[in-house]
Amino acid sequence: HTTNFVRAHNEIAFLSFSHGPMNCPGKGLAMLEMRTVACALLQRFHVRLRPGWDTARYEDGYKDYFSATRPELPVLLEPRL
Repeated sequence: HTTNFVRAHNEIAFLSFSHGPMNCPGKGLAMLEMRTVACALLQRFHVRLRPGWDTARYEDGYKDYFSATRPELPVLLEPRL
């Protein structure tokens, strides 16, 4: 006996830090660290997509389950002068 399941993308299905009074106590620190790293990278590098890369391929290859599996996102980092 087989059962067919319909899989649908649901934006609110996964909350990385949980929600409500029992959420992750390290959420604030993790968010602060992510902002710090993102700002440091953007201050030090020009970020652009690799020439010739098809952006539609990213959407086609994105799989969202309990935790997302993402396809390659080829970027070039060039040091700022």
